[in-house]
Amino acid sequence: MRVYIDNRCIHFLKEPPPEISGQEWLLITSSFSDIKTKFEYFQLEYAVENLFIVAPKDLPKVKREFMQMFLPVKASGGLVKNESGQFLFIYRNDRWDLPKGKLEKGESLIRGAVREVMEETGIQNLTVAHKLPTTYHIFYAKGKKYIKTTYWFEMQADKSALLKPQKIENITRVKWFNQAELSLPLNSTYRSVRELFTSYQDQLIPSHGKAQVQ
Repeated sequence: MRVYIDNRCIHFLKEPPPEISGQEWLLITSSFSDIKTKFEYFQLEYAVENLFIVAPKDLPKVKREFMQMFLPVKASGGLVKNESGQFLFIYRNDRWDLPKGKLEKGESLIRGAVREVMEETGIQNLTVAHKLPTTYHIFYAKGKKYIKTTYWFEMQADKSALLKPQKIENITRVKWFNQAELSLPLNSTYRSVRELFTSYQDQLIPSHGKAQVQ
């Protein structure tokens, strides 16, 4: 599991990574108090890009206890592709992003994902292909700590569909990008979105056809 804080990341693992750099921290423990203390330091050390928390025996328990430190928020969104192999991005708050949003009370994951994509992009006819990896993101609002769990789905849409940005949500552009153009949105998006997209490409696209991310 990976948990993002802006463009930094906390990795929960059973085994240590092969190597770490000077901008990464490693903690091998199952102690919640140790993890909580390390996380508090990590929040303040902006130069540290990754924190690896390794719990060989109690990883599910460690992840559960960490998640309980925050108020939960559930969201759903879509990675939308058309018949020409182009991908849909929205532009909001000076970054390219994928359409997503909070689930409404009693709403299913798929229904919420489709609704959010329709509202934020203007596209009306969507076909859900399959579920993608879930992402986790920490944020702060009004003095409280939240962890947002976002459930992602690959979707199909018609290239000719009318695109209409949801300006009330500060979305100013909605645009299709072909494979050769993907470096533009991927280099100007959140790390969680970039890594979600990269994992999707790894499954479907040969290495010579991937977008180059700097």
